[in-house]
Formats: sequence, C-alpha cells, structure tokens
Amino acid sequence: MSAVGHAALQQALQLSSQMLGAAQAQDWGTVAELRPDYDDVLRRGTPATDASREILTELLHQHQLLVQLTDQAREQIAMELEQQQRNHRALNAYLMPCDED
Repeated sequence: MSAVGHAALQQALQLSSQMLGAAQAQDWGTVAELRPDYDDVLRRGTPATDASREILTELLHQHQLLVQLTDQAREQIAMELEQQQRNHRALNAYLMPCDED
C-alpha cells in the first residue's frame, strides 16, 4: 500500500501542478478536463507517513492557489458581465429614440 499510495499522491501532485499551470494561463478547459482524474487519484487512499504528509501539504497549498485563481477569474467575469450589461442598457437608451422616428 505504501508504494502504491505514494505513487498515487505523486500522480495527484503532478495533476495538481498541471491544473495550477493551466489556471495561471487562464486555460479553464484544461483545468476542468484534469479535475476528474485528480479527484479519482485522491480517492485511492494514502499511507500515513511523513512523506505522504509533505505531499499532502503541497497539494493543499496548490489547491489554495487554484481556488484563489478561480475566485479571481469569477470576479473578472462578473465585472465584464456587469460592464456588458451597462453597455447594453446605454445602447438601448440611445437606440430607443431612433426607433420612434
């Protein structure tokens, strides 16, 4: 179990690093594609060793960074959507008088 568990953790760490890199590049499609494999690997179980603890600590750190990047992307999308809605309202206000002629 120990070698298999550590191999799974190393695979999870590799997938996590790929997801983080994709998120930093704003490649959210790749993040979404990698996530099911990442989740599957983490469900395999891990041995309770110091090496596992170190890998899990790094996984947690990478996960926190990924969550921060996701939150930033959501905020950016929300701001862009709000701006689009304002632009749409302004355009409608401008065009409404033209439709009445």
